[in-house]
Amino acid sequence: MKPRVAIIGVGNMGGAIARILVKTLGKKNLFLCDRGDDPNKAITPADIVILAVKPQSFDDLANSINTKLDGKLIISIMAGITIKKISKKLGIKNIIRSMPNLGVQVEAGLIGWIATPGVTAKKRQDAHSLFSALGHSIQVKKESLLNALTALSGSGLAYFFYLIPW
Repeated sequence: MKPRVAIIGVGNMGGAIARILVKTLGKKNLFLCDRGDDPNKAITPADIVILAVKPQSFDDLANSINTKLDGKLIISIMAGITIKKISKKLGIKNIIRSMPNLGVQVEAGLIGWIATPGVTAKKRQDAHSLFSALGHSIQVKKESLLNALTALSGSGLAYFFYLIPW
């Protein structure tokens, strides 16, 4: 059975993820919430909730969620919002924090991710399957390693080209 996935925030990254996941999950298993929509409508039927809002919008989003999140897997792609903050604001423990790069737009992304200890093996496999549809997935052992991976896979090449003598 395919998981039902809600994507909260369908801007550049959330929209790219939605365009790819609709191919693997189908429209009936994908629930989208854009700016101005009620996130609870997308979250309620979902098994997995992808938080794809800008980091500065997270507090407002968290305050607007009144749907029970127990049993749902929360996947964050928000830069700079730690697992600790997500857990505190949403009152949940099943969290995967991930950092995809722009390559996901063409199904060639690199997605670094880490799961909290309470995330079951089944939910980790579901997340890995979703990430694999977007490109290559790398599970890291420490949350701080997401920053290093993001620097290498995201802007690292720009630094390389900046530093080499032409």
